[in-house]
Parts: sequence; structure tokens; C-alpha cells
Amino acid sequence: FVVDNKTHNRMELATGMHVTLNASVNVTNHANQGGNVNISFYFDNETLINETSVGFYKGNGTEYGTIEWEVVDDFVEGVEVAGNHTITVVADPENEIYERNESNNASTWQIHVMAPELTVTNIAFDTERPEKGDTVNITVTIANLGDKNATNVNLSVYDWAKRCIENVAGQAEYSGFSGIEVKRGNATAMRLYLDLDIEEGGKVCIYDSMDRELKCYNDSFYGWTPWMLENDITVKTINTRIKTVYLFSWDDVPGNDSERLRRFLIDDYGCDWAENAEIVKTDDNKTIRVTYVYGDIVYSADLTIDVQNETATLKIRYDTKTYRLIVKKENDKLKLYKTEPYVV
Repeated sequence: FVVDNKTHNRMELATGMHVTLNASVNVTNHANQGGNVNISFYFDNETLINETSVGFYKGNGTEYGTIEWEVVDDFVEGVEVAGNHTITVVADPENEIYERNESNNASTWQIHVMAPELTVTNIAFDTERPEKGDTVNITVTIANLGDKNATNVNLSVYDWAKRCIENVAGQAEYSGFSGIEVKRGNATAMRLYLDLDIEEGGKVCIYDSMDRELKCYNDSFYGWTPWMLENDITVKTINTRIKTVYLFSWDDVPGNDSERLRRFLIDDYGCDWAENAEIVKTDDNKTIRVTYVYGDIVYSADLTIDVQNETATLKIRYDTKTYRLIVKKENDKLKLYKTEPYVV
């Protein structure tokens, strides 16, 4: 299965729209058997919008998968749609059907979702010093900083006279935490005074009761957060680091580490064909080539090493991307590593 991978112009959508998403799937049927294949549509590569199933017949052809989508926030809980995003279409996402090449089953579209972005820019009172019992007219100026018009907007004005300030700095649970819930059942809105020392790679984020991100701080911060119209928020500290993971020894491929290279290509890039592929190294010791021939189709992956810059590049046929690995010299052998982010 090959999902249409032509270059698409960025699609302009707007919140509230009902759109039809259609993907064409080119079927090359070497087995000459019919069946059904699942077509899944993802928002930003992770969130499933919907899925459908299409049938295919003996021989080759083109099939079409179509779904309907209402472009609104929380179409999946916690997902906001405004701004720039991607829609990715994947044929056979669970790899239920054996294929010679699993790397061409996806295609990604760029989208921009237009939405209002309302903000209060000014509040004015017709009486500067009102007395108890006076009627005061309040004028609120609202600006729409988004790229879609908004109508029938509800405006709520709150009296903060009875707001409560709590100093919890001395309470142990509010110091050095990884995550803590701040809940005040009788509150209409809350804000926090934070004293944050954030190291490189870390951040502190505030989430509402639906686990939607309200505010994140990537640098040290001392002061008040914005007002949040919530009575139940969670503050989390997130510490992201990058680790290196050993893959194989360049000097032992072909050889003792050939199987480690095969597993890397299969597990990380879905190159199932590498299981029975031929592995050779060029005479100049700069390139490892992994090749598998199935009929008229040639699958291959080239690893090229740059010892001076301590890097290696991986290029897989039918994949337009170039992947980079780390090279380290250890005990007179060249070892290849990949990097992975992790949260501590």
C-alpha cells in the first residue's frame, strides 16, 4: 500500500467547519489476493481523528478512504485545534497485512485552523471613586487577535472583593514537588505566586481540571501567574533529558553485530525486509549498505560514517528523510549510538 505522498498546499480550515478528508491508496498486489485495509487519520501524528476500512481486489489499483471531521476543540479531550498542525493518513497502521515495504504507508498534510483569539485590552469605569450603593457603568474593550471573526460572545464580569490570598510557601508539599494539585472548591478563579529555579531541559507547567495546558515556564520565574478561571489546577515539573542508546559496532558489521543493525532498522523504521537482507561494507570503510531484492523491487538502506565529525547518516530508499546517528571511538572500535529524549 502506498498512500498518496504528493506535496499538498497548506489547507486553510476554521473552527466549527465540517470537512471531508479523503486519502488515495495505491495498491500493488503481489499476492494477487483481495481483502480489506484500515485507513487511519491522525491529528499531529498522535491523536486519532477517525478511521475507515476500504476493500481492495486482486491485482493493482487505487482505493479511497474518506472520513468526516468537525474541526472543534476537544474533539478528543484536551486537544486544541487552532493554529498550524498536521493531518497524517496511515494505511494499515497496525501492520496487520504483510508488505514488502512498510515505510510508504503514510502521508502528511499541513493544515492551518483559523480561530478567534479574544482578549480584554481595557476596563473603564464611568465613576472613578464610586460610593456604596452607586450604579457604575463598566466598559470592557475586547480585541480579537485571531484570524476568524467571532459573534455572540458571552462576557462575564466578576467581583473580586472577596478574593482570598493563601501563603503556602512553608508547607512541605509545595516545595520540590514533581506534581501537585491545587484545589479550592469555593473559588471562581485562581492565580499563583511562583518562585521557580529551572535548570536547562526542565520546565514547570500549569494544567486545568481537564489536563489542558494553561501556562508553561521554561526559565526561572518569580512572580504571579495570570488569573485562571479554575478552582482546580495542577502544577507539574517536567525535566527532559537526552540519552544515548548503543546500537552496534561499525567494525563488527558485517559480522557479529549484523543482527543488531537488522533489529535497529526493523524496530525503529519498520524495515521488515531487513530480516533477510544482504549487508556489505564499501572498500573505503565509509558506507554500510543493507539490500533486499524482491522480484523487481529493491529495498535498501545506506549508512555513511564521518569519523572526524563523529556522526553517521542513514538514508532509507523510499524514505525522503535523512537520519543522523552519533559515532564514538571506544576501545579502538567505532560505536554507533542514537539519541532518545526521556523525562526524569
